[in-house]
Amino acid sequence: MMYKVLRVVAIVSFVLGIFASVTGSAQGEDLDGRIRSLDEELAILKERQAELKKEATAAADSLPTFSYRPGNGVTLPRVLHEERPQYTSDAMRAKVQGTVLLECVVRPDGTVGDVQLVRSLDPTFGLDQQAIAAAKKWRFVPGTRLGEPVPVLVTIELTFTLR
Repeated sequence: MMYKVLRVVAIVSFVLGIFASVTGSAQGEDLDGRIRSLDEELAILKERQAELKKEATAAADSLPTFSYRPGNGVTLPRVLHEERPQYTSDAMRAKVQGTVLLECVVRPDGTVGDVQLVRSLDPTFGLDQQAIAAAKKWRFVPGTRLGEPVPVLVTIELTFTLR
């Protein structure tokens, strides 16, 4: 009788061991699958986060910036570096000459921020865009208010002349 009980216990232990190993590996497979699924979700979320960051930056850049006009205690920025605009080959062939008038915000660090086209010379041959690109490369000693650098609105006139 004792022999039969031991044999039954051994068989039950064997069956339970097999059952445990099968369910354990099934749980392991479930965990591996869940980890893969979470990794995929994380990658999607990181991608979406990068997209949202780009959208937020673009939205912030499109907001109008506050700037002072020179006068009433606001000093005019002083030019340190002036970049000349480049002629486009199409504008040269068309012999386009004249002036582009831009309003620019000189930031407190002396760089040019927002640039608005006030008077266009040429929307067709790309000279307006060349003028804007050149103006963005200008550098200034910033304007000040109460001794502190502040954003100041300035007007830049860029002339295109063929020699």
